[in-house]
Amino acid sequence: MEKITNVEKYLVSNLKINIASMADYSGVYDARVEEADGDSLLISIPTDRGVPMSARPGTKVEIGFISTGGRFTFTTSVKGVVVKNISMMELEKPPFIIKSELREFFRVEVGHKITIHSMVRNMKTGKMVRDAEYQVICADISGGGARLVSSSPMGGVYEVEADFSAFVPGMDSVPSAIVRYGENRDGKYDIGIKFTSLRDSDRDKIVKFVFKRQIEMRMLKNR
Repeated sequence: MEKITNVEKYLVSNLKINIASMADYSGVYDARVEEADGDSLLISIPTDRGVPMSARPGTKVEIGFISTGGRFTFTTSVKGVVVKNISMMELEKPPFIIKSELREFFRVEVGHKITIHSMVRNMKTGKMVRDAEYQVICADISGGGARLVSSSPMGGVYEVEADFSAFVPGMDSVPSAIVRYGENRDGKYDIGIKFTSLRDSDRDKIVKFVFKRQIEMRMLKNR
């Protein structure tokens, strides 16, 4: 991890961010940077599926975002709400932000059951279509793929379509390739998949989920 004090280089207008209250955790909200002048950082009112975030002045918040070369996080405080053509949340500009490598930051444990389908090529149309269905456990997920555990053997399967909507809403058909496969000590099968085609909107959903999980896991450790 790297500590960066030149925050203005990264906190630029229209930057997408995720924000969560550290005082009363109620989820992760989406926002964007509007202005970063003086001692304040102005962001759009954070929302989650249309519901605005409620935070009183003085509330500590944690913010995360992706930018060139890594994943960045920082903590700051809410100053209030200001109106300049639009309503914006005013935050204290942080004295520094923390940069983590994407590989280091991105992988988090999940433990949810998901559905995947093996994919085969339709000889008439040439298109890939769903074949067999498998119920597996998603052990962890990252920005580039996931680690799955299956009770059923999947030898000979190379391309799959994965449904992560059980924990990432709307992410229900992700084309992937099996890059690792083997039987574990429990007699089950460890499967590593790599996302082969991931829309920007789905990548944003993973970023938000990872940020949320890391906050939740940290809160559990601190109890």
